[in-house]
Amino acid sequence: MAFKFLYDDIYTATGLAASAQTNDIDATFMDKVSAQVEITTAGGVTWTGVLQGSNDGVTWVDTQTPTSITNTVNLIFSISDATSRYYRVSLVRTSGTLSTVNVRMFAKG
Repeated sequence: MAFKFLYDDIYTATGLAASAQTNDIDATFMDKVSAQVEITTAGGVTWTGVLQGSNDGVTWVDTQTPTSITNTVNLIFSISDATSRYYRVSLVRTSGTLSTVNVRMFAKG
């Protein structure tokens, strides 16, 4: 049995001071999806991060409850039964600036 794999660095930013969404991945024929989000800060920030799914690439829905980001953090968002065609990570700013952000997506099916 052959498996399909997808791995991509989909977003990199420095000095992120406004809400942002990453590029999306097309997870057609994939059933497991995860996003690794690496964030560094100088502290004193209030953001949230969440994995979002879409079937049309236009209308996006959170796949889980957003995770609070208040300092340097490494996060993994994962779905073991990927039912949407597209996935991306959304980062929403309340206050502060993220020093660096790196997002990697992985999927297999």
